[in-house]
Amino acid sequence: MQSFPVTLVAGAPGVGKTTWIYQQASLAQSAAYLNLGAENFPIDATYLSTECPQLTAIAVDELSEFLQRSDQSIPLFIELGFHIDPASLELPIAPETCRKILLVQSPQFSQSTDVESRSESQSQLLTSSTKSSELLHQDQQNDEWTGWTCISPVASPEDFLDNLPTKAYESSRLSIDLTPETTLQIRRSYLQGKVLDGNSLETFWHELTHGAYGELQRAKGIFELVDGRALLLNYRAGYAAVEPLELSLPRWLDGPPDRFSGLEVVGTQLDQPRIVQTLTDCCLEDAAIAYYQAQIRASQAASPEVSQSVSQGATVS
Repeated sequence: MQSFPVTLVAGAPGVGKTTWIYQQASLAQSAAYLNLGAENFPIDATYLSTECPQLTAIAVDELSEFLQRSDQSIPLFIELGFHIDPASLELPIAPETCRKILLVQSPQFSQSTDVESRSESQSQLLTSSTKSSELLHQDQQNDEWTGWTCISPVASPEDFLDNLPTKAYESSRLSIDLTPETTLQIRRSYLQGKVLDGNSLETFWHELTHGAYGELQRAKGIFELVDGRALLLNYRAGYAAVEPLELSLPRWLDGPPDRFSGLEVVGTQLDQPRIVQTLTDCCLEDAAIAYYQAQIRASQAASPEVSQSVSQGATVS
């Protein structure tokens, strides 16, 4: 795999930036990750570091030290939040030395497109600069994305960094608007130390993704369940539902979890007070947590498999 030590990755909310980075990092012996715009809310960093063991998540204040280390062969992926202006970046490395990837969801890849036509369209997209450039809005007046390589996130891993077009789009007339005309809101809710009832979480997630708390564009969250699992839930407007992912973390069965969990939503007219209140209603009292955890520990001691009757109330379909 050809080495591009620092790669900037940008794109609209939900386009697949983190998934693209995961696929890239999975091909490397080791990798590092920084999310600019996530602040101290590491949903993506937690997902990547647990599901891709060779990847290390770093914080903004660790970037300079990382870049000064003697071993600079470790690829670093820097994800830019959709609300980050690339022209405003102040990094301890010259931007022109970075590989800059702009992920754009092609209208060819709607959820109604069948697998065969997706494959054919994907091949056309990766081999034709004309097709790729059509994804860019040539009538935009700003040039903030000049010099970025524009690709579709549906490409297979073998089509990634080694086989990307070697020439980025250089015309100052080529740019892309990552945000809609309506300004998107970002709302975050910390849940560290909270354990949620699985059935209540399922009901809340259905309500959230069906517009009960505002016009939702994107939602993602890590939630702790009483059976000790940490689940990652994902939603993108206009796309098919994604199954919950159980993160590769040890089951937490000893009191309130001392690890990150939380919810991030992006959209318009978001009712944050109601979101917070409903999440609070989903959380279990400490006495209930202790009771269920004691049952599960006892079941584990008697059998390697946790009793389904104990954890049934903690499942999310």
